[in-house]
This record gives sequence, C-alpha cells and structure tokens, in this order.
Amino acid sequence: MDDILEALKDGLDKLLESNQDKLDKLLNDNRDCQDNVELKPPDPKKMGINHAVALTDKYFELEKKLEILKFWLECEKTKIEKQQKFLEDCCKGFMQNYMEQCGAKQLILPNGHKFGLRKSQNGIEIKEEENAIKWCEENLKEACKTEVHLLKIPILAYIAATGCIPTGVEYITGKSKGLSFSIS
Repeated sequence: MDDILEALKDGLDKLLESNQDKLDKLLNDNRDCQDNVELKPPDPKKMGINHAVALTDKYFELEKKLEILKFWLECEKTKIEKQQKFLEDCCKGFMQNYMEQCGAKQLILPNGHKFGLRKSQNGIEIKEEENAIKWCEENLKEACKTEVHLLKIPILAYIAATGCIPTGVEYITGKSKGLSFSIS
C-alpha cells in the first residue's frame, strides 16, 4: 500500500514539476525579450508617415503574439486542471475501495497528510424560493428569518421528523451523493 501511494505521489509531483518548468521557461523567455528591448516613444517631429505605419504594424503584431500566448496559457491551464481532476478521481476511487475493504475511516499518507472518508449529510436544494418561503411562513416559521431567507437545518429536521417535503424544495439523500472525502 505504501509503495502504491508513494508511486502515485511521485507521479503527481513529476507531472506538476514538468508543467511548472514549462511555464517558468516561457515567462523567463518573455522577460529576456522585454529586457533586451529599450522602449522609447518616438519623437513625433522626426517621425514620418512610413515610420508611423511601421510602428502601428509592429504594435498589432505584438498584440497578436500576446493573444496567442494568452490562448496557449489558458489551454495549458485547462489541460493541467483536467489531469489533476482525473488523478483526484483515481485517488478517490482507489482510496475509497481500499478503506472500505479495511474498514478504516482515516489513513495517514506517507507525506503526512490524512485521507478520511465520511458519509455525506442529507441536504436540500431550494428550487422555487418564493413557493418555499410561502410554505415555510405558514408551516415552519423557524426556517424563516425576518429578511425572509430559508434556513436549511430546520427544513431538514422537519423532513426527517415528518417525511413531508415542503413545496419548492428538493430533498437530496446522503446516499445519492455518495461518500465525500477530505485531505488535510
């Protein structure tokens, strides 16, 4: 188990380091270009029409390069986020299966972090707030504030006690959410 976690951690570290190295190199190359160019505004009295056109073309060329770099950066960021999400899902599934087999609720990982499983709490989602407010004002006053916002805890307690779901509220069971996890 420790070998698997260590290999997984090493793989994640290498992936993040390689992507950070690419980003650092790009930023350093960009800084080097900026350092070598001394930007002075041209003297309008000495500038001819051809010079002004050339400067305008150069400006638009640099603007295009900047847009390309921004697009590339966003693509790389999206790609890294997808990889991170995939690896998180893989880790979550693996750890969840392993912990269910062992009957453990918490594991301490080799890097000192804790991986814990807990059951998801019941919750609600208020779909039609106006209808829910009207219903709660008539039937469940403790769920309403004077500003007329709904409090989820009293509604959950009411649903648990009576089994009746107020109008405009969708009841979401903890089983439908599955297990949640935390890493600290």
